Amino acid sequence: NIAKLAIPTARYSLEPQELSLLKSITVRVDFVGGNTRITAGPGDPGPVYGRMFRALIANYNDGQNWFIPRQIPFAKAAAVSSTPFDSSSIWIRIELSADGIYGFGWTQFSMAGVNPLDIDPSQIRLFYGGGVELPVPNGNPRPQLTEIPIKIIGGEDGSFDNGDLIVFYADAVDSWQYSTQFHRFMRYKNHYTDKNVYWLTTAGNFQGSPRRIISTDAPGGPVDVSVDSYKAVFHKEQETEAIPAEDESIFEWFWGKGQSFSTAAQLYDHVPGTEAAIIIKHDQYVIPTLSINGGQSLNGATYQPYTTFHSSLLADGANSFQINSTVDMILDYVDVDYQRWLKVIDGAITFSQPDTFGTIQYNLSQVISPFYLFDIGDRNNPVELTGTLNGSNLSFIDTLSATSHKRYCLTSRNRLKSPGAVTLYQMDNLRDVSRPQNRADEIIITYDGFYDQAVTLANHRQQSYGLATRVVKISDIYNQFSYGLVDVVAIRDFLKYAYENWPDPAPSFACLLGDGTYDYRNYHGNNLREYIPPFENTGSMGDECFIYFGAEGYLDSDANLLPDMAIGRISARSAQEADDIVGKIDDYDSNPDLGPWRNRVILVADDNLHPGTTGEDHRYYAEILANGHIPTKFETNKIYMIEYLMGPNGEKPEARDALVSAWNQGALIINWIGHGSANLWADEHIFRRIEDIPRLTNGKRLPLVFTASCSIGRFDVPNVECMAEELIRGRSRGAISVVSATRDSWATPNSYLNNGFFDQVLYHDSIGVSMALYMAKYLRSHQIDSNDRLYMVFGDPAQILQFPKYDINITSAPDTLVALSVDSLAGDITNDQGSLQTDFNGIVWITVKDGTVIRQVTLRDGLNNPLPSQMSFIAPGATIFYGPADVTAGHFTSRFFIPKDISYGSRGARIYTYAGNGAYDAVGVKDSLFISGSISAVQDSIGPTVTLLVDGRPFSEGITMVPSSFTLSAEVNDEHGINITGQLGHGIVVNIDGGSIYGADVTSNFRFNRGDYQSGNLDINLTDIPVGEHEISLKIWDNFNNSTLVTRTMEAVATDQLTLTDVMNYPNPIRKGMDGTEFQYCLNDNVDKVTIKIFTESGKKIKTIDISSPDLTRMDCNRVLWDLLDADGDKIANGIYIYKVIAEKRRGDGSSERDDKTGKLVILR
Repeated sequence: NIAKLAIPTARYSLEPQELSLLKSITVRVDFVGGNTRITAGPGDPGPVYGRMFRALIANYNDGQNWFIPRQIPFAKAAAVSSTPFDSSSIWIRIELSADGIYGFGWTQFSMAGVNPLDIDPSQIRLFYGGGVELPVPNGNPRPQLTEIPIKIIGGEDGSFDNGDLIVFYADAVDSWQYSTQFHRFMRYKNHYTDKNVYWLTTAGNFQGSPRRIISTDAPGGPVDVSVDSYKAVFHKEQETEAIPAEDESIFEWFWGKGQSFSTAAQLYDHVPGTEAAIIIKHDQYVIPTLSINGGQSLNGATYQPYTTFHSSLLADGANSFQINSTVDMILDYVDVDYQRWLKVIDGAITFSQPDTFGTIQYNLSQVISPFYLFDIGDRNNPVELTGTLNGSNLSFIDTLSATSHKRYCLTSRNRLKSPGAVTLYQMDNLRDVSRPQNRADEIIITYDGFYDQAVTLANHRQQSYGLATRVVKISDIYNQFSYGLVDVVAIRDFLKYAYENWPDPAPSFACLLGDGTYDYRNYHGNNLREYIPPFENTGSMGDECFIYFGAEGYLDSDANLLPDMAIGRISARSAQEADDIVGKIDDYDSNPDLGPWRNRVILVADDNLHPGTTGEDHRYYAEILANGHIPTKFETNKIYMIEYLMGPNGEKPEARDALVSAWNQGALIINWIGHGSANLWADEHIFRRIEDIPRLTNGKRLPLVFTASCSIGRFDVPNVECMAEELIRGRSRGAISVVSATRDSWATPNSYLNNGFFDQVLYHDSIGVSMALYMAKYLRSHQIDSNDRLYMVFGDPAQILQFPKYDINITSAPDTLVALSVDSLAGDITNDQGSLQTDFNGIVWITVKDGTVIRQVTLRDGLNNPLPSQMSFIAPGATIFYGPADVTAGHFTSRFFIPKDISYGSRGARIYTYAGNGAYDAVGVKDSLFISGSISAVQDSIGPTVTLLVDGRPFSEGITMVPSSFTLSAEVNDEHGINITGQLGHGIVVNIDGGSIYGADVTSNFRFNRGDYQSGNLDINLTDIPVGEHEISLKIWDNFNNSTLVTRTMEAVATDQLTLTDVMNYPNPIRKGMDGTEFQYCLNDNVDKVTIKIFTESGKKIKTIDISSPDLTRMDCNRVLWDLLDADGDKIANGIYIYKVIAEKRRGDGSSERDDKTGKLVILR
């Protein structure tokens, strides 16, 4: 066990009144008692928990010798592996979707790739897992794979010949079960699948003989009741609307919500004059009425959530029902219980016993011989019955007890059902604890179609992190833990099994590779694949449910004071997306883009505005995070929306642009606190899924994104993508991992979890993203906070943030910064032992920051009118210097100049240092520097010298031709350096036509040259400049606040306008025997849409062809075939026709562009 110690680092005494801060402390812990029968010794917690223990446990160097190995009792190990699958190596998976009597013969064996001639019919066995959903509670018994009896036709000669047959009764997953509460057969429905699975084997080492269906003779004695009809149930259910429960889980589907519903029932062979019961299932507290076949409204008997109506007015055949309610009701289904003749239709009938007991004679008509008649009262033990056939009329007798609820199934031999998919299962045994591959630090559960990508990820994790990995196909989990049925609980049961039974160290991570939605059965009808389904029916709507191995909501099932496992999802929807994401992970770990961004944290906070309210103080939570949970070595960039004015349409575009710009520059972590949804951050649209993710160009500068907000991770909605999953999908943009809530969450618990997560991921940099999240949850788990359970990891759960490997020890730096003076800095690159890394040669980037300031912001309403209140926050100081210097043999020196624009007399100035050599990097900080109130006596009145360039060529005086988009560069030099503080009036500003075309402060673009505080350069990408003559100017200041203004004249020439060329059609003219013509059009850019409109010579439009396929809207010459049919599907007549081809493109800034060309075609048949 792990003991928690609280150690005070300060001591206060009353006499004298003194506060002492302890520089060091020695702690001794004595353990008294204990279990002497347990032997502890050195152990291997695995690479994951090893890193975690080393980070979290003060005496780990000693404690690693006191492990108690986890023991798997022999009896338990034997029990968990003793399934019928272990007794045979040949298993045929039989998939079916309807109740009935099935035939399995030569054709089915051949479909499975099994030679029937190799089969001994006497050894054939059939097994079944029950066809029901697995229970959610871990403690409930699991269904077992049980052998069921079969009937073999032929095979007496010891071989399975063509014409021999296996006959068996099979259930569908949606079937009937007798309700002792309601005294009727009721329909039950599987939430996850409409396919049931049976397992057939032809050999093996089993106990006992294979089971066969027994046949029983009719009982003797008098008949108590003779029946020629039975109570049939017509069931009508439409799963069209998923209505969330109170906890927002989406598990149940319904017909719909409203006050009026119409439906029809086809009641075959209805016995005239008999009373029927119409049962409506609906939501609570509703009392509906019913009209049958247009008759008057009936009132029923309501026993929530059912209302039952009785009527003798039903017709044989079609019947209509009108259901009404005075308030909105949620309709689930309609049942009609009615008497139906025992008439065999199309060679098959399934029927139930009458509501009586004794010796019963059943009289059936329209029976086709030969047939099979089974008593299926016990579905896993059907019994064959015999009767008397007189022509097409069959009578048979059976005895019923007072407690029996039998059903019977008759099928003519020529009407036996055939299974659907029949496959030979090649088992990857997940239960065998002796298999070497069944030992892993990370289990990757993958959709079968993404198996290759999962193997690539597994190999990468082995190479980059030293993790033992195991790739498991989702189909293998279903086959072995839910016996072939799609069932989310099977995933949890497998992970639980692996955690409890696979050899130590137990698995630490579960990665789900594949997207999923709550539409498990494709009720939406969009044929969306359910790659890895989500766990919906527990109220948390996150993948965390898969790792509850004890009671629901608890992450630690074995009380070892650590989460059992961490989980994450890579929500790929195609093999290509899986390729992109896995490649992105490989790039991040193995081929990183080293740079100062790896030491930067961006905090983004919502403003005070929210529709109808002033909203939460998200800035307050962001400040708590910044000031108490981020180590000082990290440079923090704050983008608080309260600092930005409202723009058109109630949005804050300047804040949005600032975020996108900062994102593209790169950050280790981006943290959002505020309102959100699957598509948006904030009501003011500071970040939008559809519009802004395409604007990201951060390449391999991939942040971890944490969103303390609502529903940004709502990944499970059919046909709708959420921001969290979209951010991890793009190969060269977005994020490496995202932590988000899957449903609406609350600001205060969001903040607690956010803070705890930062405490783990930034202070213990080796434990990784998902383990940091689950440690933060675990440390709050005494609250069993349902809000925390909403948060999940999008990305590989084993992902570790790529912090700089080494430290920078600043050996020489000023304690006080004095304006208008030169300061020096020196430092060493050191390893984790504090030794100089003499083989480190590269570049160090030095950032000098002014002292922090308390910034007061006047709050504003939605029209930018000031409100009578203010908010304040600690703003990072302005950048005084940012430039590179050489690192040689692990050592560097540099100089920088302190500008006039500093906060005199303040404290809190910092020097951040970041070094990289192409393979490794290092980071260090010197903080709490004092800003002197004095100023240097040095004098300077001359501004900087500036040289301008356009796309690398000199920007000379006179008129210079430029493209409409180009890079403006400036080479700048000044004896006392350049002012890059960005203080009001002293920023580096670029204007085109006095700011009417373009105007911006570009101070942040400036970079000093390596090892030189006197010179530097900046690049500004200018785009979409209107064609024509313009004046462009750049104004820049030195550290003495002397300015230089450079002005040039340019003529912008359009070179990137969308152009449509080479528009034609062939053949033209179109003669007799020709069935179509092909339109050609060439594009100079990718477009969103191409439209071809065809008109008669008089101008009447007869056809529009809309083209949006990427293959036909690309930058190339494209061809589209037209079949010469007009909009009504008719062949067009001879004559001359005019056509127009229109190309349209939407750019990232929201603007649209189009071009069109006209052509003529002739029909001569």
